Amino acid sequence: MQNISSVHCGDLKMPGDIKRRHQPAVTCCLLLTLLCSVLKAKVTEEDLILLSGDIGVPHCFSRQLETVVCYWAAEELQGGDGGGVGDVSYSFYYAYDREAEEECEITVQAGLRTFYVCEHDDVILFNDLNVYVRDKATNRLLRSRKLELELFVIIPGPYNLHVVWEEDSDRFRVTWKPPELDVSFMFKYEVQFWSHEEERQSVVVRDVKEVLLPQLKPFLLYHVRVRTSWDGEKPSIWGPWSEEVTLTSVASAETIGFRCFTSDLAQVCCRWEEEVLDASYLEVHYKYGQDSASTWRPCQYSAQHKDCHCVFPARNDSSTSVKLNVTSVVGKCGLYYNSPFWINHIVKPPAPELHVHQLPGNTLALNWSSPMPGIRTQLIYQIRFSTDKGKSWTTVQVPSGAHAKEISMVSDKTYILQIRAGPDQEEIQGFWSEWSARVTTKSSSSSGEEHHRTFVGSSLM
Repeated sequence: MQNISSVHCGDLKMPGDIKRRHQPAVTCCLLLTLLCSVLKAKVTEEDLILLSGDIGVPHCFSRQLETVVCYWAAEELQGGDGGGVGDVSYSFYYAYDREAEEECEITVQAGLRTFYVCEHDDVILFNDLNVYVRDKATNRLLRSRKLELELFVIIPGPYNLHVVWEEDSDRFRVTWKPPELDVSFMFKYEVQFWSHEEERQSVVVRDVKEVLLPQLKPFLLYHVRVRTSWDGEKPSIWGPWSEEVTLTSVASAETIGFRCFTSDLAQVCCRWEEEVLDASYLEVHYKYGQDSASTWRPCQYSAQHKDCHCVFPARNDSSTSVKLNVTSVVGKCGLYYNSPFWINHIVKPPAPELHVHQLPGNTLALNWSSPMPGIRTQLIYQIRFSTDKGKSWTTVQVPSGAHAKEISMVSDKTYILQIRAGPDQEEIQGFWSEWSARVTTKSSSSSGEEHHRTFVGSSLM
C-alpha cells in the first residue's frame, strides 16, 4: 500500500475531458489543491484522537512500526519558548539510547491548528527514544522527552471480524484476524459490544484471537467492534476500531414454553405456546451433533402427531439441537434456542391406562401396564384421587417397576382417580406424561349397601 504522505500533486492524473473544459478546471484545481493538502498531512485527526491522553511534548508515535512521527502544536511552545505560528524557528533531534543524535527536518502542517512535524523511518523497539526541540537560532533546549516507542504504536484494527452463535455455551463467540505485523503475538485486544438499551461493555483479551461474549439480553440488536494495543506492563495507546458487526441476541426456549420430547424413542415432538409466541412466520430446524459440519434440517408438521407443532426422527448416538426462527406480527425477528439434548433425557411417556377394581372392605385395587415397555423398569408413577369432584387432589407416589396399588376408601364417597408416568430421572430423564382419563367409582355406604359402579370418563384433566 502506498504511503499517502508520499503522493504528490504531480502524480495525480486528470481525465482528458476535464482538461478541455476551461471553467470547471478552476474548481478541479481547487479540489486538487485541497486533496494534496490532506494527503500530505502527517498527523491526522484520528492520530490526534488516539493520542489525546498523551500530555508530554513533543508527542511521538509509530504508525504500524514503519515510521516515527513526532509533533507539537504551535501553541504548546509559545509564550517566549519559541517562534509564532508559521515561524519555523525550531530544530528537532532524536537519539536512541547509546546512539548519536540525528536531526530530523521539521515541516509545518497548517489547518485548524498548526503543527510542527518530524517524520523518519528509524524504528527501534525496546530502546528508549530521546527527542529534543531546540531554538534554531540559539540552540537552546526548549523541550526534551524520553519515550518507550512500543507504547506509542498505532496498530490498525483487526479484520475479518465474525460473530458466531455457539450452541454448546448458549453464547456468541467473536473471532478476528490480527493485524498483519510480525509482532502480532505481542498484541492485546479490546472487544466492545452494546445495544440501544445498554451501555457499552468491553472485554480485554491477550494472546488470543477470539472471545466468548457474556450472556446477552434476548432479542436485541447488538454492535461489536475490536481494537488493538501493545501488550505490556505499562499502559499503551489503543489503535483505531475495526469495522462493526451486528448480531441479534438469542432468547431461551423456556420463555415460550418451547419443549421437545419423545414418547416412543423413535420420533421427537416439539411444541411451544403459540399465544405467547405471537408469530406471523416461523421456521424450526434441528441438527445432530455439535460440530461445524453438522447440518441444520427443517422440522416439519406431521398429521400423524396432531399434538406436535413439528416432528423429526430421534437418534441415540449423538446430541440434538433445535432452534426456532421467528418473525413476530409486528415484524420483529428473533431466535429461540433449545440447548443440546440426548434422546434419553427428553422422554415423556404416553399416559398409562388405569384399571380400577373394588375389593371387599372399601378397598380399591389399581393396576396398569407400562406405556413404554422398553424402559418399564425406569418409569415411576403418580396416582391422584379426589372426593370433591376434582376441586382438590391427594397424590400417591409409586416406585419404579410397580404396576399395582391398593387404596382404602372412605365410606359413601365418590372417588375420581387418575395416573401418570414419568422417567426415574437417573439414566432416563424427561417429563411427566399427561394424566390418564378419569376413572370414577363410589365406595360402599355405612349401612352395608355396596355400589359397584366403576367407569372411565372421557376427561384427560
